[in-house]
Amino acid sequence: MEFLFPALNGDAGLIAFGRHQGRYSHLGETVGDVLRNALFSPGEFLGALDWASIIFYLFLLSLPLAFYWRRSSLPLLAATLPLLAINVLSSAPQRDLIHQYNLPIAVLLVVASMDGLATDLRQGRFWLTQRLLLCCFWASLCFVVLVNRGHTLGYHLISRFDEVQPIQNIIRLIPADDRTKHDHVPSLNQLSQAKDLIQRIPVDADVLTHNNLAPHVSHRSVVKLLGVDTTSRSDFAEFNAAFLDRKNPWYGVSHSATAPQHTAATIERLKIWGWTCDEKSRFVLCQRRQ
Repeated sequence: MEFLFPALNGDAGLIAFGRHQGRYSHLGETVGDVLRNALFSPGEFLGALDWASIIFYLFLLSLPLAFYWRRSSLPLLAATLPLLAINVLSSAPQRDLIHQYNLPIAVLLVVASMDGLATDLRQGRFWLTQRLLLCCFWASLCFVVLVNRGHTLGYHLISRFDEVQPIQNIIRLIPADDRTKHDHVPSLNQLSQAKDLIQRIPVDADVLTHNNLAPHVSHRSVVKLLGVDTTSRSDFAEFNAAFLDRKNPWYGVSHSATAPQHTAATIERLKIWGWTCDEKSRFVLCQRRQ
């Protein structure tokens, strides 16, 4: 990483390497420091890792497909180890399975499960192979409800039925930090309110919005993301609509705990400048007066 990023991408690669290197700064300042700490200070190195989160991450990864792995699956499972190490050691949300970092791992795990099912067929074990539809349903259900729990109905279904004792037991398995970091995910009722506001944005509007809302307004003339440096009146000159989410935790494409405060300040600033703002739940549509 230290040499390939700049060599392949020039200055942009150097910037990218610096961003990625920061994800491992808790283990050492440089790649050499990380390796030295792992070899000569293993206790300190292992103590810097978030083991509760790591164990829960591995549990979620294995839950959909582990039943289908066999001894013949071991070479493919071993191929996931470098990718797993990158995610496990990182302090960034690479263990959050809603992100792209785990797609290569998922491919290898699926192929390993296919190899395991093929082994069952060759050896005359038909219990799982005769229930292939059930196997596919279980794997799909796990990926949707558990793996992608923060951005699909799964997490909301769990939270809505948290009065049921078995569901409470499931929720207790999820680390507290992992539960609270998805509080920004809107409920179904809030999404319907957002849809009402979206329909009121003119087709020819130049829209300022968040990265999670941009796909919903992508057929407008201009769509740009609200960034941390979007503060002065001149920054808003090219826009005539702003579609914002008070709980969105992003500056452009960068995650930040202070982003909701920045969004709230932006809304108040637009009101002071004479924009009309209509708010439904957490979503706000501000439009420049004609």
